[in-house]
Amino acid sequence: METIPPGGDTEEMIPSKWNRFSQLTSNYSKPFQTKYHRRPDRSESFRLRLKYAFLCPPHGELARWLSYIISLAALWLVCLAISPQQALPGSNVFSLIVLYTAAALAGKLVTFLRLPSMIGMFLVGVLVRNVPHINIAQHILPNWSSCLRNFALTILLLRTGFKIISLRGGSSNIFYRLHLLPFAVELFTSACMYRFITKLPWAWSISLGSIISSASPSIILTLLLQIKNLPHTNSFQSQIAAALIVNNIFAAVIVAITWSTENNAANIILKLLEPFGEILVGVIVGILLCYIPPEDFVHNLFFRCVFLVGSSALVLFTLSAVHQTFVGHLAVLVLSYVAAWGWKRGLKNNQMLLHKLDTILSTFWLFCQTLLFGLMGCDVNLSVINARILGFVFACLLTGLLVRLVISYVVMIRTQITKRERVYCSLALLPKAESQVLAAYILQNALDLGDETLQPYGYIVLKMTVLAILLTAPFGATLLHLAGRYLLKTPTESSDESNIALVTRRKSSEDSVESLNGDDGTSEAEQQFMDISL
Repeated sequence: METIPPGGDTEEMIPSKWNRFSQLTSNYSKPFQTKYHRRPDRSESFRLRLKYAFLCPPHGELARWLSYIISLAALWLVCLAISPQQALPGSNVFSLIVLYTAAALAGKLVTFLRLPSMIGMFLVGVLVRNVPHINIAQHILPNWSSCLRNFALTILLLRTGFKIISLRGGSSNIFYRLHLLPFAVELFTSACMYRFITKLPWAWSISLGSIISSASPSIILTLLLQIKNLPHTNSFQSQIAAALIVNNIFAAVIVAITWSTENNAANIILKLLEPFGEILVGVIVGILLCYIPPEDFVHNLFFRCVFLVGSSALVLFTLSAVHQTFVGHLAVLVLSYVAAWGWKRGLKNNQMLLHKLDTILSTFWLFCQTLLFGLMGCDVNLSVINARILGFVFACLLTGLLVRLVISYVVMIRTQITKRERVYCSLALLPKAESQVLAAYILQNALDLGDETLQPYGYIVLKMTVLAILLTAPFGATLLHLAGRYLLKTPTESSDESNIALVTRRKSSEDSVESLNGDDGTSEAEQQFMDISL
């Protein structure tokens, strides 16, 4: 029997039941805790790495996915408590949550193939819309889908404006070469092909050519934002972003002029001046954001972020509602550029402020991109496609893209852009995705006119646009992703490669000299001469 010394504490000598229980549970839980196990390397077996991934507490990739799942479950439960009719299975909110989860999983799986995650998200949307007995896409309300896509595109355009502020804008010569000539050549080529192959009238052919010639801001700007560590003197990123927005505006203006009910000179001039009105709106709102809220305002960063996102969404939604087409992109891009330029010039600690705002926008974009590309895939309806239309679209699309690639490369020969960047700029405007909005606009106008001879033309335009999106969006995104990896060498990578090559040449030269001089090696003077020469 254990004796207690005089003056001793009975609680210290005799463990309580709780202490014995905690010690027992600690001993039994050691095999399941990460702090008692060594983190396995990538070179070790898959079984060890999988075992370590499921140890407690949750960590790594598993913890991140658990956080996403719990967040989505909490959001669904809140919506279920507020409005059960909108959150039950088969409703709008439930379908959006299922689409988001499936698109996020597909985007993660596609990255294992070294492809951009947007490919998996887009293909999940296409499958959800077109696989029989899956009615998720049909349950998503069109106005919800449009609002969510526009909000996600707002975040993307804001990030692009912040990215452009750190780059040199480039010359106006490059502007006209990259923006106007390739778009005009592709538009003319596509319109002629559609006129003589599909027998569409000239107005329909020009409208279809302008729709097919416009590119996807969502896909291209997302890939541009993933390009990192390039020199700040590089201007091709800002040129591509500006060319993308300008080309889409030209396409919208051409369609608006072609299908306007008042084809007089005043209406045409008004349509041509609309882009300048967008620039003016973006400049005015951007200047207001430079001074509101003031620099000494309490919670300055929070209110600047709220005003930036809120005003951009308001501008985009308002202009889109007025014009019925996607023509608010330029205003949001100019707005973010002017606001970032004003903060960079007029505020103290401006770099820290811009970095924090870009971090917040990056967090928003992490969630918005999944919905954006998933909903874009849901808009692709494969039931309108047949083999005859597929052959026409493939021939016309391939001809127009080849002509554009050649013209885009040739017009930038005598510029400061390198050969690799010329190739990337030529490929940059390949993916098509948002152009289906204009095709639906044309079809709706044909249906509103009530002329039965025009309605088949409207359905042909819609079918060709859907096929162009399906053929160019996944392939173009994959091609741009691979081209950015292999064509755009960063300064760090090029210097590392040159250093490795120099060390390799030095080592091979030393080995050859040692083999010629025998085992004794070279003298000290000869070694110094060889080092200097290398």
